[in-house]
Amino acid sequence: MKNYGVIMNKQQIKRSLFFWADRLQIKKRERYALTTLAILFVMLALLNVFYTQKMVLVPENHAQILTDFKQRSALIEREMLINKQKYTGIEQANIDQEESPSDIIMETISINSATATQLTSLPGIGATYAQRIIEYRETNGDFTSVDELVKVRGIGEKTLEKIKPFIKL
Repeated sequence: MKNYGVIMNKQQIKRSLFFWADRLQIKKRERYALTTLAILFVMLALLNVFYTQKMVLVPENHAQILTDFKQRSALIEREMLINKQKYTGIEQANIDQEESPSDIIMETISINSATATQLTSLPGIGATYAQRIIEYRETNGDFTSVDELVKVRGIGEKTLEKIKPFIKL
């Protein structure tokens, strides 16, 4: 007897849904499309809930990425200190005396003796630019000033300003 009551409830639910859809004046094809979209939405929501495993691949060049991060952080800190000096009137001597952890970690690279790997650790310098710097150094001799890097093809004023804090002769 209970089964019959459950079947009646299902039939009543179907009937109420049918009459509800009939009041909306939805055509048969539109009902199928809405039903399909609703089922697809529910399936995707369930998949999203149950599929929580996310895989993060460890990059092979983790040390290089970490070095780049430290250098860029030091560059940003230095720019912030310079801007602070501009707008608050703090003397340049005070800025130079302040030592931040990233300034201690960063060491300057000699552009006259650096290898390609060392040059690629500079912000904005990839393998191609490092090779061009080495080729320029081999053909024209050692750099006499840091500003001479602009003569290397592809390195402009903006790139030079980014790497100036990290290079020496």
